[in-house]
Amino acid sequence: MNQVQLGVFKTSEAINEIAASLCKFQGAILNPKTESENPYYGAKYADLATIWKTIRAPLATNGLAVLQGVGVARAADNNGEECDIVTVQTTLLHITGQFFSFDFTLVARPQKFKDEKGGFYFCVTPQVIGSCITYGRRYGISAMLGIAQEDDDGNAASQSPAKKQAQAAISADEVLKTLDAMYADPKCTKEAVSAYLKPRHALLQKLSDDDAAKVKAAHAKLMERLDKPKAEPKPEPKADAKPEPENPAEDPQAWTKSLKYCNEILTSLSKAVDAADLGAIREHAIEPNRASILPAHMTIIEKTIAGVEDKIAGNK
Repeated sequence: MNQVQLGVFKTSEAINEIAASLCKFQGAILNPKTESENPYYGAKYADLATIWKTIRAPLATNGLAVLQGVGVARAADNNGEECDIVTVQTTLLHITGQFFSFDFTLVARPQKFKDEKGGFYFCVTPQVIGSCITYGRRYGISAMLGIAQEDDDGNAASQSPAKKQAQAAISADEVLKTLDAMYADPKCTKEAVSAYLKPRHALLQKLSDDDAAKVKAAHAKLMERLDKPKAEPKPEPKADAKPEPENPAEDPQAWTKSLKYCNEILTSLSKAVDAADLGAIREHAIEPNRASILPAHMTIIEKTIAGVEDKIAGNK
């Protein structure tokens, strides 16, 4: 049997009332919002809760109701191998008793697990059965009522382990290439990395151990680079900037101003008796006027400070 199989469409003997109500329903309903995302393909789709939120009131207004039953059994697939199948029966009822009904059958593919000895085994888990049921219910309602939406979030229910593993390996390769490109991009930010990885979290959880380790290492390498503080670029000199004067003749006004600050600072340094005095001179005299003190005068000040520091250290 195929992975998905539709059963025979069944109806009540008369369908005139239910057909009329279904026409009115379809004329009033809008497709539900596709707010959920398939982690395998990134496709948007409407989940079961969103569909019911959209159809519940219009169904009641037109005298319609939906019933869904579920069955699980063992059967043979097209290759003759035994497998678990999940059947969801969807029935559209009218208040007159008229109905439409059909079955929606899926193969529940086993998942791969590691055993205690390091080997592997396959098992159909309750989560896989639940995924089949949810998928069958959602698409059964959609098909019955004529609701359109994106496909396909049913990978967990019906996809073969080999195909799922191949998709995960391809996705891991894409993630690694993207992280490498981000590492080479000097403008990359932590926010950009998070925006890329967050929507792919579910896929990353399904990677093999080796692929997961590679992605983790690439991510750690990238975050280490982003954590390093960026060196502040040195400001380029302005084209019209004037060179600092080397002697009084070049810029008498700047030289005089610088010399004034230099003499005031040297006078203060001559009165300094401890480290606290030096700290006060730096804070209140040197730093506020540093931009106005020429290199020649600053050299004198620094040499004087060094001499005062030696003198203070010798008095201890």
